Amino acid sequence: MSAHPTPQTRRATPADVPAVLDLDHATGGTLSGDDVAAWASTGALRVAGTAGEVAGFAVVVPHFFGHDLVELVKVAPAARRRGVATALLAHASGTRATPKVFTSTNLSNRPMQAVLDAAGWACVGVVDGLDEGDPELIYAAPPVAADPVPLPPVPGRVPVRERTVHVVTHPEATHHVDGLVGGQFDSDLTPLGERQAAAIGAALRARITAGAGVAVASSDLLRTRRTAEVVASALAVTPTFDARLREKSYGEAGGRPQAWLDARFVPPPAVGDRLRHDEGVPGAETRLDLAVRAYAALTDLLTLDVDHLVVVTHGFTAGLLVAAWIGMPVASAGHVAFPVPSGSITTLREDGFFHNRAVVTVGDVAHLHTPAPRP
Repeated sequence: MSAHPTPQTRRATPADVPAVLDLDHATGGTLSGDDVAAWASTGALRVAGTAGEVAGFAVVVPHFFGHDLVELVKVAPAARRRGVATALLAHASGTRATPKVFTSTNLSNRPMQAVLDAAGWACVGVVDGLDEGDPELIYAAPPVAADPVPLPPVPGRVPVRERTVHVVTHPEATHHVDGLVGGQFDSDLTPLGERQAAAIGAALRARITAGAGVAVASSDLLRTRRTAEVVASALAVTPTFDARLREKSYGEAGGRPQAWLDARFVPPPAVGDRLRHDEGVPGAETRLDLAVRAYAALTDLLTLDVDHLVVVTHGFTAGLLVAAWIGMPVASAGHVAFPVPSGSITTLREDGFFHNRAVVTVGDVAHLHTPAPRP
C-alpha cells in the first residue's frame, strides 16, 4: 500500500497560475504568466496534487491534426514517483474532446517513456529532426472503452449544496443568418448577437445577488466564447472554456448550406437505438457522443463551490445538460428534448432543504425583448 495519498486531478483555474509558474521555474522552465493564464482560461491546463498543493501540471491542446495533444507534463521534484504524471495523463485521456489523444517525448527521456508504457500509452511513431540526434517519440492514449456511458451528476456523485445553474445558449450567430449548418463550425456573433449577449449579461447580473459566488464556463467555439466573455464581464468574473460543451458535430456538413445537410440527413428511428444512430454524414457525432461529453462536463462543473454557475453552450448540448441535471441516465436520453432558442436562459436550481433538482425555466428569452438598463 502506497505511503502517499492519491493525487487529485482537475482543470486548473486562474487561482492556480502562480503555483504552476513557481513549479515550472523551479524545474528550469521559462513559461510566461500570460501563457499559463491563457491555458487556465481555456481549460487546457490541468493540475494534480494533494492538500491543495500543485504537485504537477499538464497542458492539453487540440492542435495535433485535429486531436488532443498533451503538450507538456511537469512534476515537482519532491512529488516524483508518486503517480502524479500518471494521474495527469489519465485525466487528459479521460476528459478527451477528440477520439484520440497523443503526446510525445524524446528518445533520451527514459523515465517519461516508462510512465507512458506503464499507463498503457502506445508508441505509434517517430519524428526526426526536431532535436538533433534525439528523435521525438509519438505516443497515443489507450482507446476509451466502447460506448463509455457516464452516470448522471446526481447529489452524492457531486457535492451537495444549494445552487443555481443558468444554462445560456449563444445568441444570433453568422451561420444563422447565412443559412449554414452550425454544429462545430466556428461562426461568430452577429451585431444583433452582440447586443443580445449584453442583454443576457444584464439579466444575469440582475438575478444574482451581490457577493454570491459565481463561475462562468463556456464552450470554446467563437460564438459561445464571445458570449461568455460579455456575460463574465457583467458578473465581474473570468470565464473558463471547455471543448466538451461544444455543439454536436455535424461532421462534413459543418459550415455548408443547410440544404446540403437536409439532402443527406437520415432521421433517427422512432424506436430502436437512437443514441448510436448514424445520421448519414461522414464525421458527425452521434447523440451518444454528445451525451457522454456533456454529462462529463457538467459533472466536473458541479464540483465547483459556487452559488451560481453560468454555462454558455449551444441548443442541442443545452438539452442534454438539463437531462444530466435531473439525473436522467444516458441510456434514457435517446428521445429527450428541451427545445431552447438562441440567446435563452434555462434556470436550474438545487435547494438546500429538500435537495431537489428543479427545472425552474426552460429557454427564457424575455430579457431579449426588455430594453437594457442604462449604465
